[in-house]
Amino acid sequence: MAYRTSITSLSKELCSEIFSNSDPKSISICKSVSKSWNCIVSDTEFTKLYSQKRPPITGFFYQSSVLNPEKLQYVAVSPHQEYISDPPSCLGFLDSPAILVNSCNGLLLWLVEDTKLVISNPLTKKYIPLDWTFDFVEIYACGIAFDPSISDHFKVILLVVESVGCFKSRVFSSEGMNWGDGIESQVPFKKGLPISSYKGVFLNGIIYWELKNQSLLAYNVSDNTSCLIGLPMIKENAMKLSFKRQPACLGEFNGNLHYCRVFGSMLNVWGSKQMPLVSSATWALKYQIDLCSVTNTYPEMKFVGSQALAFVDDCNGILMSIEQWIIEVNFLYKAVQRRYRTRINTPSAIEAAACVHPSMFFPFKQSLALFNIRKKAHSIHSDD
Repeated sequence: MAYRTSITSLSKELCSEIFSNSDPKSISICKSVSKSWNCIVSDTEFTKLYSQKRPPITGFFYQSSVLNPEKLQYVAVSPHQEYISDPPSCLGFLDSPAILVNSCNGLLLWLVEDTKLVISNPLTKKYIPLDWTFDFVEIYACGIAFDPSISDHFKVILLVVESVGCFKSRVFSSEGMNWGDGIESQVPFKKGLPISSYKGVFLNGIIYWELKNQSLLAYNVSDNTSCLIGLPMIKENAMKLSFKRQPACLGEFNGNLHYCRVFGSMLNVWGSKQMPLVSSATWALKYQIDLCSVTNTYPEMKFVGSQALAFVDDCNGILMSIEQWIIEVNFLYKAVQRRYRTRINTPSAIEAAACVHPSMFFPFKQSLALFNIRKKAHSIHSDD
């Protein structure tokens, strides 16, 4: 005689393992099935497990229009990932277009008319407006700190100009749903401005902004300390082949910071110890690859203007833009692993904008971000 096993008779650990293979929409349904299921999927340990079973990048957004930066396209990188057709749909309460300015492990940061910031997760359909509770002159830099494998909560770091020659960090925490004071400093104004103010990159507890004078501003989220870090010395003629207006690519693996720039057809990757944060970082060249030889099977691709976008595969590969393509290059095999077609609407006079630049690119990780944050987190109910 065959026996049927009810899922209600399974252990909590086994149920968690089963549920962790589901998409966020199915998990939301699980919450309403029973109290025991709701308890399982609402547990912090479950959301950590869910994140740990997914790669750092499951897809990416890119701005598909030069004249209308609010228009986005989504490309799934990992198989069996939920497609996101309209990420701003959970921001329908806004009267003005929302511009995507940053992303971090499943969270999206939006800027509305230069006066409002909103955090959202298009998969859980939740959002949190970050209302200002302080005055400032302008935003110097901004970044998101969120690691779903460690905590359900996130922080948004703002470095704002409060007076001439002085900036102060303001920290929004989802745990208390409020802004707190951070550090006050004058250092960055003596050293340079960020290449892209809103593109702070969160790596292993540190947010990095690349400055226009070949240095990094590093901000330690745990203790609100900052440090300026020198970047690899690059010859001036090589810099002319790179896009100084666009940030390079940063990644981290096993405590090592990675920095990648493309000069002409040459891809260069440097490595340095991430901690402790010191200004005199020692960089070593890890990879130098001639991209022309890598893609000799794709003669239609020209590497003039190609740029590094995001590290993948434990910093053994990279996503980079080439004309109307985004390709994944493996450093060890010196080969193209995958390629994705992109389409950008641009005036014919701006041919250089036909490829995806770093400022237009936003890596995304399928996660349960905002799933268990109830206080002041808003939900959009949909029949989709």
